[in-house]
Amino acid sequence: MVRDRSRHRRRFLEVVAVLSPLFRSSSSMSSCNRTSKMRLPFVSVQGSGETDENVVFRPQDPLRIPAGFDRTCQKARWNTQGMWDQLSDGTSPWFEADNESYIYWNRGNKKWWIDGPSGAGLYTNDAYTELPPPSGWVALAGAKEPLPNVVILENNDA
Repeated sequence: MVRDRSRHRRRFLEVVAVLSPLFRSSSSMSSCNRTSKMRLPFVSVQGSGETDENVVFRPQDPLRIPAGFDRTCQKARWNTQGMWDQLSDGTSPWFEADNESYIYWNRGNKKWWIDGPSGAGLYTNDAYTELPPPSGWVALAGAKEPLPNVVILENNDA
């Protein structure tokens, strides 16, 4: 477990290093942690057959649980925190839209997921990337085609 957390911490630091040009923090990288004001990019989903997903997603604290994820867990009578701890690595940012759709890296099956506002999974992608990949998404049962394209956008929030 400690080794697993150490590996995920290293992955987080690699992500920070790769994305550092998009950050607007005057602090040194050595002082960055999950509560610092790093400027992680936005993620835009475009062209999806699921029109609710064709929106901009903002980066979120890795320890905060998506509302839709909580709804799914409650409906299935699962322990929300326990399930989030099992599926999220606790260091990778996830992304949420205003409509509560969200995108996250699932360490359990090693895939990126695009989930709708209800928490239902719609698309997955098995690319092992720091951010959601632009293409290669697969529709889950019941999800509408065409498949989404993902565009990484600079975060200009103040």
